[in-house]
Amino acid sequence: MSVLVGKINVFANKYGVSPNVAMMLPAVFKNAASKVDMDVGELVDVATAKNAELALYLITIADDCANSKVGMERWNNFINNKGEAA
Repeated sequence: MSVLVGKINVFANKYGVSPNVAMMLPAVFKNAASKVDMDVGELVDVATAKNAELALYLITIADDCANSKVGMERWNNFINNKGEAA
């Protein structure tokens, strides 16, 4: 597991993010970091340990993505194919 994935996992566990929403977090963090000219890992650290308001905002974005038509399709594909990856 990469360091970034580990950091996002800690974030998701701290805030009780459901798996389908957590699947969207890497893209949400990457996009947000590029907007504020920050390293992705640094942004995850700030949202995890220092700024709950930022964390909840990013979770809301990830939730919107997860519950979009494309997000639901991606989640269903993941669930239906996860046995093939093992």
